[in-house]
Amino acid sequence: MAGSVEDGELNNGKLLNLKPSKGQKKRVALLLALAEERDILLLDEWAADQDPHFRRDFYQVLLPLMQQMGKTIFAISHDDHYFTHAERLLEMRNGLLTELVGDERAQASRDAVSRTA
Repeated sequence: MAGSVEDGELNNGKLLNLKPSKGQKKRVALLLALAEERDILLLDEWAADQDPHFRRDFYQVLLPLMQQMGKTIFAISHDDHYFTHAERLLEMRNGLLTELVGDERAQASRDAVSRTA
């Protein structure tokens, strides 16, 4: 019996022609990096292709969990809703990397888009 299952095809209880989404591929890559016990993770806009619930869990649950595991994580993001979860907040502007602290950090956490002007 054949039928459609999301982007794959079910045939006699086997999933064929699976075409995972970009977000699903990123989840698998993260799992592989953790399984390989990598100490440093560079995650460039990792949550951008995730659904809103998983994005929240990524920032509020997974990142702290990985930090507790002793991982060093560089999470590059434009998602200002979650800047408050960062241990340190760095900004790249005109080729210069600077750490945002105090009022600058608070402003960036409120509205990253306004800082790009």
